[in-house]
Amino acid sequence: MTSHNNNKTALLPLHDALRTGDHDQAKAIFFDLMTQDVSVKISAPFHALNGGEMLWGELSVTLLEAFPQMEKGDFIFMAGRGWGNSSDEDLVGFEGDFIGLLSKSWLGEYWHYCLLWYGPKGIGAARGHDEIAGIVLSSFCKGLSQDIRNLEGSVFFGHENYVAFAGWPSAQVIHSVNRFLGLVTTGKRVNRPSLDFLRVENGQVRENWVMVSMIGIYRQLGLDVFDRMAQMVNGKDAA
Repeated sequence: MTSHNNNKTALLPLHDALRTGDHDQAKAIFFDLMTQDVSVKISAPFHALNGGEMLWGELSVTLLEAFPQMEKGDFIFMAGRGWGNSSDEDLVGFEGDFIGLLSKSWLGEYWHYCLLWYGPKGIGAARGHDEIAGIVLSSFCKGLSQDIRNLEGSVFFGHENYVAFAGWPSAQVIHSVNRFLGLVTTGKRVNRPSLDFLRVENGQVRENWVMVSMIGIYRQLGLDVFDRMAQMVNGKDAA
């Protein structure tokens, strides 16, 4: 077995503990692997750290408190000899994603706890994290699910304490919940044109105006709103 395979084997228990979400086991293995003076260079919002205790305390504990069910899935796990400035070093690389449900504020979040969310017709308005989660996440995001963002075709800009995002469409979604928007589930994938304005106050979003072309979405689902209104008006006139 080569030294590179040995290095991968040494890190495999940590890899498995993170993958299965066994945080206690991950912590024990982590301290067994890391020296007290280990130098850590990490991306923002964290900063360079020295020592395993500091790394676990500042990074892992805060993450695990906010994401208690967090696990890590790797799709690349490799080891080899460095070259250039690292020609005398044996290196191991992981590439993957951390997956978890945010259940507690982490790094202060960006959404004010009294955020006012003004949604489009048919969805409504909400105030605070719980109401927004109930209205936006529970109904809107479930009713129009499997969101595929069109970021390349969208625009972002800011002015003073306002930020705007617009996409025509901003995403493609599937109409997937029965009676959402008053319609039987169609299973159709439709474009969702939208425009967001956000007002920032002391570094957090305080108000969010969300405009979605609901008439356009209805039309893609096979319902012409104006034709339906005309039928209703004509029906009343006939009566």
